[in-house]
Amino acid sequence: WDFGGGTPATGTGVGPYNVNSSTTGTKTITLTVTSAAGCSAISTQTVTVNSANYGNYGFKKPITLNTTTLGISSDLTNFPALLTIQDNNLIISNTCTDKVNTPYGPNYDFAFTDANGSSEYYYQVESYNQTTGTLLVWVQIPTLTHLVNNSIMFFYGSPSPTVTHDAAFFQKTWGSDYQAVYHFNESTYSGSVTDGSAGGHTGTTSGMSLSDLVTGKIGTAYSYNGSSKLINAGSVNSAGSFTI
Repeated sequence: WDFGGGTPATGTGVGPYNVNSSTTGTKTITLTVTSAAGCSAISTQTVTVNSANYGNYGFKKPITLNTTTLGISSDLTNFPALLTIQDNNLIISNTCTDKVNTPYGPNYDFAFTDANGSSEYYYQVESYNQTTGTLLVWVQIPTLTHLVNNSIMFFYGSPSPTVTHDAAFFQKTWGSDYQAVYHFNESTYSGSVTDGSAGGHTGTTSGMSLSDLVTGKIGTAYSYNGSSKLINAGSVNSAGSFTI
């Protein structure tokens, strides 16, 4: 193997190899195979190396949040914004061309940062369709501005994400003033409803069955009848006014 100026520069054997490049642009990878009789065959493949400036992520895309059109009159702090991202680079075909390393989580190789790629934001995946490359994700924006649009960066494609994306990380998408967050995005019906926050108020369905886990406005949802079908989340203590 000749890795076109990368590190390592060369290799012997079937691999796989993790190759780093100090420069961007088109690189030519060359494979030379030699038989026991001394006959050789050479194959080349070009790859494009892009610049990603956060951790060891291979790809990045800028995202602009059109916050000036939302009608808010002041900046919002630690605001969980729901983003829908459709990109063919997020499609998983289970081939070497896939750009997402851990598409099934939980330690997704996704990262959201400020526009400079210097500070990672907390996020929680609502759904990820690997067939269409559609990611539905809540991202906590430290300051959601109202006078100018917000610019953030989306990184993906890392063999070892800079920050471990586990349950504790995802839960921090929701501030301490959130008592419970229910996405209703259970993949199968079990009677248990996950609390996405750190509150730990796991819900338990009552009077429901598999047929009540239905398609909702955002992902999946539960179907109620206004009387006997409910989800019991236990007691939640809240002093003063609160929003449901």
